[in-house]
Amino acid sequence: MNHRETGQESSSLDLTQVFCLEKEIEDLRQNIITDKGRLESLKKEITQAEQSLSETEARAKNEEKMLQELYDQKKTLADQKTSLEEQRERLSEDINEISETLQEKDDRLKEIKDELAVAEREKRLVSKKRRLVWKVVLVSLVAVILCGWIYFNNEISSWKSDYEDAMAEKEEAEKLYKGVAAEKEEMESLYENVKSQKEKAESLYEKVKAEKEEAESLYENVKTEKEKTESLYEDAKAQKEEALEKVSRVEAYAEPAMIKVNRVYNSDKITNKISDNLKASEMRYLTFDFDILFLEDDVENAKVYFDVYYPDGSMKRSSNYNPLGHTGSYEFVGIDNAVGKINGVVGWGNSKESTYPAGTYCVDFIYKNVIIHSQKVIITK
Repeated sequence: MNHRETGQESSSLDLTQVFCLEKEIEDLRQNIITDKGRLESLKKEITQAEQSLSETEARAKNEEKMLQELYDQKKTLADQKTSLEEQRERLSEDINEISETLQEKDDRLKEIKDELAVAEREKRLVSKKRRLVWKVVLVSLVAVILCGWIYFNNEISSWKSDYEDAMAEKEEAEKLYKGVAAEKEEMESLYENVKSQKEKAESLYEKVKAEKEEAESLYENVKTEKEKTESLYEDAKAQKEEALEKVSRVEAYAEPAMIKVNRVYNSDKITNKISDNLKASEMRYLTFDFDILFLEDDVENAKVYFDVYYPDGSMKRSSNYNPLGHTGSYEFVGIDNAVGKINGVVGWGNSKESTYPAGTYCVDFIYKNVIIHSQKVIITK
């Protein structure tokens, strides 16, 4: 009875331990799934950070371009301001010259008015003299009619000539006065036009001044944004340098080249495919189609060696071709690193009969005495 109870208790304990272990295994699976999700989210965050860095660099370039454009606009506005100030000075000089010309015209007009006044006085004097002569003639007409008649005719002719000359001078003075008045009106009109242009120039100057102040304010805002962007750019640059440093530390452990095998097939001597099925009885050349990427920047020519190992571990060798103890080699000439990966096709075998017994083969790709890739190949019976 005691042995039975003891057995039941130990089995219960075993079941409890089993349940606990299963629960722990389930928790571990959940943790693994959670860690995988976190890893994926971290990869996405890294991708987003790289995109954000690219966008930040693009924005920084755009803002530098905008700053250059604003600087050019500021320079253009400064040139316009200088030009307007020069125009303003020229207009001031023109106004001064016009004012001097108007003053000269006014002086000339005053002289003409004085001449007209003198002509009027002379005319009045002539009129008085004529009336006086008439009186003298009337008084002395009776006494000296013959002599007076002759003398009178001579005097009348002289007076008439003087009168006509005075009238001609008056008409000439009136014409000159009218001409001067027209010139004065024309100069006043020109003065008004110049004054209007001056007001327009001052208005334009004030507008340009306001635009300049607005541009300077915008320039200060852009300068502030640029400083913020430069700070953000420096942070992103530091993050990028840190990431590059991590990449360089990882690359320190990387191999000098990377190989990706695209396919393995049975081919003839010139690598034309016979079949994708690798059967020992049908095998001729075991052929590899692969892509290689050289991780060094200055590689121009490279030779990759290949070691094919039989299922028993011995290396496949050829009596006709055996480069430095390897099964074969493939030489790349004129490598352009800008192109990226390079494709290659290489195979080993016999065109008449199969030299590959059934089993699992191992193929090593060697570059600079480093195995950069190992490939297992199964050949069936």
